[in-house]
Amino acid sequence: MAIKWRKPGHDFLKLNSDGTSRGNSGPGSDGGITRDENGMLIAAYAFNLGEVEVETDSLLLVQWITYTSKPPGAFGMISNILRG
Repeated sequence: MAIKWRKPGHDFLKLNSDGTSRGNSGPGSDGGITRDENGMLIAAYAFNLGEVEVETDSLLLVQWITYTSKPPGAFGMISNILRG
């Protein structure tokens, strides 16, 4: 399954962001990039957050983390690598 970035509508900006932590709670970081309708870089950031507590409303993500559901395709391979 190919994942492709989709540009925002005319006169809009798109912010893509992601975060990570080592454990819950644990040290975390966050980053993001903002682009215009042509894909041109407007701004980008990345920084360490210190100790974080992770909370999500994504049922799939919770199931993957708690091993009650298996992630598909590449997500499963990445998950297996990260878990050792």
